[in-house]
Amino acid sequence: MDLYYLLVQRSFLWTVQLLITFLISTEGGFSYKRILDRRQLRVGFPPEILADAQNITVHRNDRAILNCTIRHRGTKNVQWGILNSSHPLTIGDLTWTSDKRFSVSSSNYNKTVERWNLVIDNVQPKDTNTYECQISSIVTRLRLVHLTVLPTQRKISPGVSLKGTTLLDSRGTIIITCNATGAERAPESVDWFHEGSIIRQQSSKWSGRVKISMKADVLRRSLISQLIIERSTLKDRGAYICRSPDKIMKSIEVHILEDNNPPSRAVRNKLSDEPAKPNKAALSTLSFIIFIMAVSVSAT
Repeated sequence: MDLYYLLVQRSFLWTVQLLITFLISTEGGFSYKRILDRRQLRVGFPPEILADAQNITVHRNDRAILNCTIRHRGTKNVQWGILNSSHPLTIGDLTWTSDKRFSVSSSNYNKTVERWNLVIDNVQPKDTNTYECQISSIVTRLRLVHLTVLPTQRKISPGVSLKGTTLLDSRGTIIITCNATGAERAPESVDWFHEGSIIRQQSSKWSGRVKISMKADVLRRSLISQLIIERSTLKDRGAYICRSPDKIMKSIEVHILEDNNPPSRAVRNKLSDEPAKPNKAALSTLSFIIFIMAVSVSAT
């Protein structure tokens, strides 16, 4: 009898362990892991600064991002500053320097881990220094990051890239985005062409239907221009070209389908080159058939 009760007791313990493992691995609903998380939050863990890159090298006029990843921050403040300087650069989300190039970027990685990165725009060689990320607590915890700013600018080759609508129905909206990059600075403007003719918003063909926007990214020395054509017609199909001031051009072909008509042979051939997407219903049916066959074999 003693052996019998011993086996029953061990079986019970194994069952409880399996149940706990199942609850921890199951998402949603009641979870033993959630109880542990709440208990940990009540008990409290000391803040910890995790390992990150300690040496950052960038070029002049780049954007420098100094990482500081923290676990269990709680209510403590994160402070960025320069090593051996009594004046902080940032405390929490606030900037404590008159230099507008400095800011802090905070985000949550998960429930316990956060990122508090120091961001320096338009860095200069004078910004070369050792910076410290610090957590204010009874025991001071800090991490040092050394920033090196090279005196030369990053070499960027001039170029143009295009992406946007390539196939749509008549009366739809064409949206094409052009990214033009300059070697020394962002281009001031770009030119748009349709079938070799320049697109002018004031012309009778495009008036009231065309919008062209331009936005410069100084740090990346690029100009983002977007061409939007509303209420498109069959006359709007064809090649669209974006040309930078350096005379670099890229083109994209736009196909417009007639109402209630199938795509042309050229368009069908182009679409046939795209990889087919799996049919979820067919996969589900196939899985069910395989399951029935397996059950039948095991039964025999």
